[in-house]
This record gives sequence, structure tokens and C-alpha cells, in this order.
Amino acid sequence: MRLKDVRNPNRALNHMDLLVGKNKEIYRSTFSKFKSKIILQTARLEVHPTDTCNLACYNCCSKQDLPSLKPKQTSYPFRYLYKLKMFNPRAIVISGGGEPTLYRSGNKFFNNYIQELKRIFPNAILGITTNGTIIPKGAWENYFKWLRISLDAANRETYRSLKGRDCFEKVLKNFDWYVMNTNIQEVGIGFLYSKNNINEAFEVSKLIFERCLLKYPNQISKINIQYRPLRKDFCNSRKCFKDAISVKDAENEIEKFNNEFKLNKVYKNFVQENTNYQDILKGNFNKQIGFHYCSYSKISVLVKANGNIRPCCIGQDREELAMGNCIKDSRNILAQKMLKFHSSLPLLCSKNTCRYNKINALLEKSSSTVISKSNFSRIKNDPMF
Repeated sequence: MRLKDVRNPNRALNHMDLLVGKNKEIYRSTFSKFKSKIILQTARLEVHPTDTCNLACYNCCSKQDLPSLKPKQTSYPFRYLYKLKMFNPRAIVISGGGEPTLYRSGNKFFNNYIQELKRIFPNAILGITTNGTIIPKGAWENYFKWLRISLDAANRETYRSLKGRDCFEKVLKNFDWYVMNTNIQEVGIGFLYSKNNINEAFEVSKLIFERCLLKYPNQISKINIQYRPLRKDFCNSRKCFKDAISVKDAENEIEKFNNEFKLNKVYKNFVQENTNYQDILKGNFNKQIGFHYCSYSKISVLVKANGNIRPCCIGQDREELAMGNCIKDSRNILAQKMLKFHSSLPLLCSKNTCRYNKINALLEKSSSTVISKSNFSRIKNDPMF
């Protein structure tokens, strides 16, 4: 699948049935009546199995790089996984928090965690973001549609400076293993760009491309590179962001791509089909797109390792965005808290700070009409977004 299909925000339209028509009325009414089994039904569930991490990535959103703020090594209790059933998701993203593959709860490990999730949600599509430093035991990878490894560098020195440890070659070897030895449909490399590594955006594309040609040329279609901007901390949104790239930084890097395109048509096709390299030109700042309500949080929720529920990963540590705790709270209490949250949300977020404002605007625009699927044929049956 082409990367522009993988990252297409119109995928969210596949879940309009949760916002439009009869189900929209069910959503409104059952919060007060507490009778329906789909009170908390969501399209996408993001789970953080653990807050334990073996790296200290620069500007980590979970503060793993700051010893005084580093989260406790908490893992979601295995015995309470059944409580996630109340969300009835169509797609599940495994992320963190910490490094999800380090999950341990008593004598249960990551493979047990994934097997239990699939037992509870046999029809859900699974994806995972990982730092790629370890490959857990078991056959857990057979359940995943996609996997993305956060690399963020094109050499050992930069990797060490951004991650706190030298695992660069190990991660690349693990990437090779996922490509060659699993049936995961989409194996990606994540490159979080900032002033600290923007000059390696082109280099990492060449590194992965040449690795593909050398080791697994027949698997190149399943590989992608996703360039994503490092954003300023939500709580410091008004402060100067020293890590932001400049327009010149972006243009210089894009020029490297264009120069190589002239010399290598195979590489050009790989980059244009399997990466979103042109997004680098957008820089590190959020484009302002207006919306009135957070429809995103009505079709997607985040459950942290301690059971706390948040609308998205951006607000995972903001207490004012708390939506309850799925370990401690009953279904009815959660429904009340989520209803209260949605009624006050416009006061908490804005088009300036919301990183999902494009999806919110898209859902809001479409909610006035009955749309049950995306109009894009290649993604209309894919619940992941």
C-alpha cells in the first residue's frame, strides 16, 4: 500500500456510523440511561502496555529523558485487560508510554498481552509503534497489520545523541527481521525531525532504500518511511521552539532528494511511493484548521499503563483532559465522566494546539450528512487511522 493511503486522514470517515444517524442518537442517550452495551464503543483504541522504557529519547512526550519527571515503571495489570472490552474497538494501536514490548505483569509478558487482546477482540486490526531495540519471544507478530520503528537517525552518533544509547545497528537488524521473517503487511521506519537531525532525512531514505535492494528487494513494497515533526510541548505552546527547523533547512534537504531523483529513477519511485518526504516542507508547527468539537475523541481513546483514559496521546499527562480510569471506574462512572468531558472539550483544546485538527474538521464537516465509509476505494474497508 502506498504511504499516502496509509496516512490518509479520510480513513476516519470509515467510522461515521458512530457519529451520524441512529448511532449518534444512541451515543447521546445511553450516557444517561446506561442500558446499551455499546455505551463506550470506539473505533480506535490506543493502549500503552507499560511505562517502562530502555531509552531516553530527546524531548520524549512521556518525559523518559528527564530523570526527575521520568514515569514510574508501571504496566497495565494483565488481570484487568478484560475491562478494555467496554470500548469494543475496531482497531487497536499498541504504543507508549514506555517501550510496549517490555511489558511485564507478574509472569505475563508481551506475547501473553497480545494473545489476550486478540482473544478479547478477535476482529480488531492491530498496529504497533516500537523503538525496535528488542524482539519479544512468541508469535505475537502474526497478529499485526503494521509495525513502525522509531529510528530518527541515519548513523550511530546521531542515534546515540537522540536516544541516550547506542542501539542503531541492533535496531536496523531487527528491522530486517520484521521485513524478512514476518507477514506484517506494512513495516515502517519513523523519523521524527527537528533541528537536531533534519540534515539526515535524506540520508535515512538512502540507507533504507539501499538496504532493501541488498537484502530483500522483493519486499520493498511493504516498507515505508514516515517523516513526522517534533512538536513543542502542549504546555509550552507559547514559548519559542528552539528545535524547529527553518524553511531553509527544509528546502536544503528536499534539494538533496531532488538531486538524487535525477540520478536514480528506482530510488525516486521508492521515495515518492513509500515515504512522505515532502511533508518536511511543512516544518514543525501545527497548521491551524478550525473545528468546534473534538469528534476525534468520540471515535478514539487512549488507555495508559495505569488505566487512565485520555482523548489522545498529546494530552496524556494533562489532568484537565482526564476521562476516568478503566481499572478503577465502573462502566457507568466512565460514561458520566466521558459525557462531561465531551461537553467541556471546546474550552480545553483549540485549532492552534490540536494535532488532530484536520481529522476533527473533516469529521465535523461530514457529520451533517450520512456517510458510512470513506469515498477512497483503497481505504474504505480499513478501520485503522
